[in-house]
Amino acid sequence: MNVRRAPRGFTLLELLVAAGITLLLAGIMLAVTAGTLGAWRRAQGVQDSAAQAGLALDFLARDLQSALLRNDANIWLASDVLNTTAEASAHGWFVSGALKPAGVESQQLVPVGVAPHIEDARFGLTGCWLRFFVGKPDSNATGRDLSAPSAVGYQILRKRTGPRGTDARYRLYRAEVRPTASASGRPGTFQSGYDITAGNYAAASSTQADAGTVLTPVAADALADNVIDFGLWFYVKNAAADLQRVSPLTNADCSCRVPSGGVVPTAVDVMLRVLTQEGAAQISAIESGLVSRPPAYASDAEWWWAVAEANSAVYSRRIELKGALP
Repeated sequence: MNVRRAPRGFTLLELLVAAGITLLLAGIMLAVTAGTLGAWRRAQGVQDSAAQAGLALDFLARDLQSALLRNDANIWLASDVLNTTAEASAHGWFVSGALKPAGVESQQLVPVGVAPHIEDARFGLTGCWLRFFVGKPDSNATGRDLSAPSAVGYQILRKRTGPRGTDARYRLYRAEVRPTASASGRPGTFQSGYDITAGNYAAASSTQADAGTVLTPVAADALADNVIDFGLWFYVKNAAADLQRVSPLTNADCSCRVPSGGVVPTAVDVMLRVLTQEGAAQISAIESGLVSRPPAYASDAEWWWAVAEANSAVYSRRIELKGALP
């Protein structure tokens, strides 16, 4: 007579082993998924940064190739490196609390090395403040129309963003002043003159296209997000027809004026350092005091730059200055 036995169940040990294997596999899958998502976010961040930089460099190339650089008594182009909070505040920066460090940590205009590259330079607290006059192309492309030049200004501003204005972020701005008076009645370039350092261009304004927006751009002038550094190297051709840098020559050489001593540059290197979205969030957290400095860093400035460099990319372009005139 055969005796039918009841089905045998799992022992407690077998259940524990099965649960452990399941958790191990789930952990591996979670780690792989997290790594893949992290890599995707980093790649997406780099792509976003590249798009921001490409747009800004295209604008800069178009404007600089149209720059009017006359060798007369006027200043047709000016570039300054600003490295104090007082200077930043005068340009409309939000300077409360912590922000990008000033001092020697950020002002390394000419990196140490036998063959320094602009990609390794740092241009002060605010980056370069560039402003100059541009002409519009004539119909037959034989030169520039000097009858009605506009003025443009490029600079980084740190402004408050977010729904309650609590999140401070860095942006590159491009302000443009047309020849005729603005809608507010303030003078354009024709009335303000063709010295880019003259009074109207150094008077703060909150109206787009006013001459004063060269100093204090408005929100509508924003060109690229998360730009934390913006720098320029100017060149002339020497006797051997090679490019020779004329500004900056040292870390203290913070200003360029054209013309200056009869020297009109023929080319310029432009550098932009752009944070990824993740990098922008980390820098914002540092500056908002939401995180504490790790003990590995000797100073807040060292920490700020370590995070910035790990979460940003540098983009550069050499641009020919075609508007030099006798």
